[in-house]
Amino acid sequence: MNDEYRRGSVHFTHSSLFLAVASYFAVMAKNSLYLASDTDVLHVANIMTRFGWGDGTNDCEKDIQCNLLEEDAGHCIDPSRLPYKERLRWHFKQFCYKTSSHGIPMLGQAPNALYRAVWIFLLLMCAGTFIYQACSVVEKYKRMDKITDIQLKFDTAPFPAITICNLNPYKDSLLQDVHAIRKILNVFNDVMEKAGQNNLKPKEEAVDDDDEAAVRRRRKRATAMFEPAYSDCVCKNSGSGIQCTANTTSKPEAEKMCLCAFDRDSGDAWPCYPRETWNEEMCDFCDDHNYCTKQATGNTGVKSSERKPCLCQKFDPFCVAFDSTISILKLWEYYGHVQADEAKVLEALGFKDMNDEVAIVTKAKENIIFAMSKLSREQRIALSIQKHQLLQKCSFNGMACDIDRDFLIIDDPTFGNCFMFNHNRSEIKSSLRAGPMYGLRILVYVNATEYLPTTEAVGIRITIHDKDEYPFPDTFGYSAPTGYISSFGMRMSKMSRLPAPYGDCVPNGLTTNYIYEGFRYSTEGCYRTCFQDLVVKDCGCGDPRFPVLKDAHHCEVFNPESRGCKLKPQRPAQSGPSVSVSKTLLVEKV
Repeated sequence: MNDEYRRGSVHFTHSSLFLAVASYFAVMAKNSLYLASDTDVLHVANIMTRFGWGDGTNDCEKDIQCNLLEEDAGHCIDPSRLPYKERLRWHFKQFCYKTSSHGIPMLGQAPNALYRAVWIFLLLMCAGTFIYQACSVVEKYKRMDKITDIQLKFDTAPFPAITICNLNPYKDSLLQDVHAIRKILNVFNDVMEKAGQNNLKPKEEAVDDDDEAAVRRRRKRATAMFEPAYSDCVCKNSGSGIQCTANTTSKPEAEKMCLCAFDRDSGDAWPCYPRETWNEEMCDFCDDHNYCTKQATGNTGVKSSERKPCLCQKFDPFCVAFDSTISILKLWEYYGHVQADEAKVLEALGFKDMNDEVAIVTKAKENIIFAMSKLSREQRIALSIQKHQLLQKCSFNGMACDIDRDFLIIDDPTFGNCFMFNHNRSEIKSSLRAGPMYGLRILVYVNATEYLPTTEAVGIRITIHDKDEYPFPDTFGYSAPTGYISSFGMRMSKMSRLPAPYGDCVPNGLTTNYIYEGFRYSTEGCYRTCFQDLVVKDCGCGDPRFPVLKDAHHCEVFNPESRGCKLKPQRPAQSGPSVSVSKTLLVEKV
């Protein structure tokens, strides 16, 4: 090998060119900043094949060595020495060569712009699909979807609570002492008679014998309390005597004035006779309805101090008690005040322009609930059927029950006194065997003679529920008629719901502002609580069908304004539907 120095360049003979270039690159690998690693000999050999044999022989006019360096510069150069744009391009190509993602390497290897555009389009489509699916997965995760797991178990289930109610809420004989109830029932009877086109009191025609007999039977009602009263009337002679029909709303002339036996509750004015046919007498006996007899049956002699003043008429042996210290009632004056309020009362009770008997009965039941809400709980319990009157015999698991201990009184607005079996929450009862013989067996007596005229069927109401939930017999109960053996089977279905964030349930049913105090939260109770809360806020009083909180009161039965407010559609909640109202109103997050 000959070493020559010309113009600062190094030249090698052709016989040793490959070795010289390799040695040169080895030296430059240690001293030059352009080489980032050891020279790849195979790569250098590949470069040498691109130059002719004579290109590297004693030729000092060609920059072969510079060309060799330029050939290797793109393979292992230092990117920090490149311009900014070239450096970005270099990094991008390196990323394309080294990434494991599909499609991106093809961008760096694309031979022209068309191929590169196709691969960019495909890459964007795939990226968009990936982003869409990723967002769908995240959204589905945020919905906190739940999987329902259903398991069938064959085991002894705890016995539920059983609530038994009489279909008749209150005793008819006891309600006659409640003035509001008497008034409601009297209006109910009149409206039913008018709806059936059979008025109780004919106004413009004489009363025939059959009508007299019907009215006399009506006189035997426990509500009747008669007193003498003046009225205008139209009289005519018949074979049995004088028959007069009262016109209670018009002021009579002197010759047309009659004296009638009048009952304020029913509005009956019968019998009526001309005023001059009545005489003041002293009667031996007067009953609770102020009917009097001049001489008691089988009377051996009544002391004069025990005789009572009465008015008796000559055509019919009929007398009515009379207190001379009190002026006789004038019906045209009395009805002048009463009729002014009649339209208001009918409107408040909801009977105005009603002709459907079924709707009238339903409205009468609601009116009784309104009237009874003004009484205390103790008074309502006393007016309804008692525990030992309804429950005659009882057995559970073939053994006799203790009616006083095993049954708890529940005061229900619709059915009056109800009685809950298995109310003790610390005691778990279970039936030994399936079938009616080993369950709860009860013999009941409903006493149909005490049923109100608004009660449409004779029987009992049975509700099956958890012992710590209110029974809601009007919504979830089953009716059983009398005179038959009714059997009810049941199957337990238990649901366990996940708490937040998978749902809106709270532990142990903790609630606030729940109107059924002492009972656990339920969906039906939640709806009623929300409804009652809106009624109290909008009307200033609560619906008597549901309990109210301690700082509220129920609406008046004869107040058309408050009752009309209750019938209006309730305003929607500010935060959304009624279910949302129940969450914010009842649920206490813990």
